[in-house]
Amino acid sequence: MVDYAFVPGFGIPELDLCRAVLALRPQTGVTPDPTATTVETFVGALDFAIGVGIEPAANVIAGSHGTGEGELYLLMDKAHRVPTVYETLEAVKVSGTIQVGTHLGASNPAFRLVGCLIGSDETLPFLRLMKQALQRVSAVSAPRFVHTYQSAPDGSNAFEFMKYAHRITSKDPLKSRDLVLGKFGGADLHQDLDGSDVPIENWDKWVPQGGLNLAPRPGSAQRIPFDFPVKISPAAGGNSTLFKDLGTWHAIADTHQFEVEVPGQVPKSEADQIALVPLALGQLPEFQDNHPYPVFKRHHFQTRQAFVNGFRWKPTVVSNNTVSFTGTRYRYELHVPVLKPGTDELIYNFYPVSGTPIINFTESNQPYKLFGVV
Repeated sequence: MVDYAFVPGFGIPELDLCRAVLALRPQTGVTPDPTATTVETFVGALDFAIGVGIEPAANVIAGSHGTGEGELYLLMDKAHRVPTVYETLEAVKVSGTIQVGTHLGASNPAFRLVGCLIGSDETLPFLRLMKQALQRVSAVSAPRFVHTYQSAPDGSNAFEFMKYAHRITSKDPLKSRDLVLGKFGGADLHQDLDGSDVPIENWDKWVPQGGLNLAPRPGSAQRIPFDFPVKISPAAGGNSTLFKDLGTWHAIADTHQFEVEVPGQVPKSEADQIALVPLALGQLPEFQDNHPYPVFKRHHFQTRQAFVNGFRWKPTVVSNNTVSFTGTRYRYELHVPVLKPGTDELIYNFYPVSGTPIINFTESNQPYKLFGVV
């Protein structure tokens, strides 16, 4: 049996690289068809092809962007748009549009997502629902961390590895680098492979010294790469170390918007309007504590009230009895390579254009738990 992969998004450099590297994996066929743009299309075509005689599938692989907020930039079917969120999967489970067919499902393949953070511990409810929607698959998996490829300048090889996404948030923009350092230092952040604390002196090494935009516009982001030296052991592709631009700083302005209808007239003062936010969210099913994947947990809050307190809310009166609310918060992240615990050695896979790949990690999570698997 072989693995079959598709990566929609031709002409997007990072997705083109993902497609090229997947083609270097052993026993992997990658579709070159740019019309394979949805999971529905791909699994349907693959089911048909296996039914008429091509080799059965061990794994079905889909490459796309993903986020730790439970958003997958992969179309499930033509009836929905990206990002795919939990509610999208609820709808496609009911419709049955992405069910794995009987020929493809006969080999009981696993469905492997290649997308950043969509397999993190917080997002596992998303993967569980995807498995239910697909049916006839043995497992669904995705990276727990920021999934990364780095290609040699001449294109002769590529490294695959993971990065931690160390994260802090604030409902108002932090005003200085010192405040950023202090908040990272007090956030009790860990290196998940062994649970060790991030050494506090690392924040000063990693947060860029200049050029920070701590208040990006809503819906926008800043990304600054920085050098992060790692050892390559055993050496691969003539490299015993890597360092250039392996770390990245990110500043993101997140928004959340919803409307609420008010019995009677809308309160006149902005403060009284904002007081409606927790009451309104408390009525929404996706904000209930018993929801399998409540929206507040998607944004890294443990309770609905913490979510309310974590955003700066701006009301807009739509009509006499309707108010639209837009919440804004600032998210600052440092993405740094995942290393073998207690060392400065990168955990990597290496794919040469010619020669034998070096595979140090897989979805089996042995010896390192790099993937969420359900």
